[in-house]
Amino acid sequence: KNLILFTLYYQPLFNNPEDYRINLEANLRTLLITNLNLFIENSVNFMYDTKPPEDILTNDLVIKTSLVYEW
Repeated sequence: KNLILFTLYYQPLFNNPEDYRINLEANLRTLLITNLNLFIENSVNFMYDTKPPEDILTNDLVIKTSLVYEW
């Protein structure tokens, strides 16, 4: 019941391939307690934009840890 998932998006601007965005998401879900269906999920999301709007950083990193219960 453990899960590893990677997703990568590359989004170039159609009329200017030098202007693009990248979004990488990685998830790891680990079973903590079998009979309770309790998991811990860790995720990392990295976003990059070569030409963001003014006053916006070119990259962003989000790290999350979640406790998941399934029924």
